[in-house]
Amino acid sequence: MRTLFLFSLLVNSLYLFSQNIYFEPYYSKSFAVEKSDFTFVSSNTTFYYDDSVNSDYHTVTYHKSLGAGNNYGLLIGYKFPKGIISTEIDFRYFSNNVLTFNSQDYYDFPEEPNYHIEYNDTYNLRSTSFSITPSLKVEVYYKRWGLFLKSGLLFAKCSIDYEVETSIFNTHPSYYPFESYSEIIEYKPKWELGIQGAIGVEYQLDSWIVLNVGIQYNAFGHRPESATMTEYKYRGEDKLNSLTISEKEFIFSDSYMSADNASEDKPTVMERLTYTYSSMAIRFGVQIIIPNKKVKEGE
Repeated sequence: MRTLFLFSLLVNSLYLFSQNIYFEPYYSKSFAVEKSDFTFVSSNTTFYYDDSVNSDYHTVTYHKSLGAGNNYGLLIGYKFPKGIISTEIDFRYFSNNVLTFNSQDYYDFPEEPNYHIEYNDTYNLRSTSFSITPSLKVEVYYKRWGLFLKSGLLFAKCSIDYEVETSIFNTHPSYYPFESYSEIIEYKPKWELGIQGAIGVEYQLDSWIVLNVGIQYNAFGHRPESATMTEYKYRGEDKLNSLTISEKEFIFSDSYMSADNASEDKPTVMERLTYTYSSMAIRFGVQIIIPNKKVKEGE
């Protein structure tokens, strides 16, 4: 008898608890709020027969953000009995809009006007992140319409891939007329901390379906610590194994000296940069509530 009573108490407790749980798949389109600087140098170099060289350099800085792109998420929430405050945990996958940059280098020989060399570099930067955000949500309802506000801490694991395509056009008789290089550099994924907040409106279709739309703000940055070249091809042929460690492994540091890069047997040390992912997003979600006998006023 006692066992039956305890089992009944457990079942009823789980039932009452489950009536306050909801799930919400959602999609959001994010737009850049802050931007990072990406600087590339192009050049024009002239070679003369007297061995003199004249170079003209042009620096181009792009202001881009890794925060613009598409978000796909699922959150799990628990609504406290009063029906105003909820706690949520949000699981989100983000993929950025691919960022593309270009630079060119030209080499001319005035005494040989038919000789010309041209380098064209294209850089494609791709980034993804997976985030977990525990948050607190406050909502008020009038009949079927609701207004919500929520905020929380964001834990994001960020990944960056850099793809570089180099095309070389050459009219000099000692070289191939066309050459190509391709390489992929993968930054080691790293967890970052940020904040997330949202405001929006809800409409309750029935006792277990709620539609919502809102504006979401995400604020966090990414500071990679290291990277590795995972692909290097010359004219389509794999040449990765021909590179030294210093040519295919990289460490990012806030400060370093030229002596740190004296050896080919050690990773190259480079300046450590911060990439911003801060964004504003338009968010659409469908909240699925575990059926409850009690429904909101107005149904």
